[in-house]
Amino acid sequence: MSPIIIHLQEADEGGDLVVYDEGGSTNVYHPLSTQMVISAGDLLHEVTPVVRGERRTLVAFLSMKH
Repeated sequence: MSPIIIHLQEADEGGDLVVYDEGGSTNVYHPLSTQMVISAGDLLHEVTPVVRGERRTLVAFLSMKH
């Protein structure tokens, strides 16, 4: 399954999406409101703590039958 994350409201500080790829690299994203992120479902990821403001997202998952 691949997550689709639609950012409805960005945090003023914190709330970054951190994605760890298979090569060991760390990618940090601070998506703005109304932006969408689609990621491979097998990649580890996390969200940093929101320090100021609120972070609101809508999350859905895509899957395909083989």
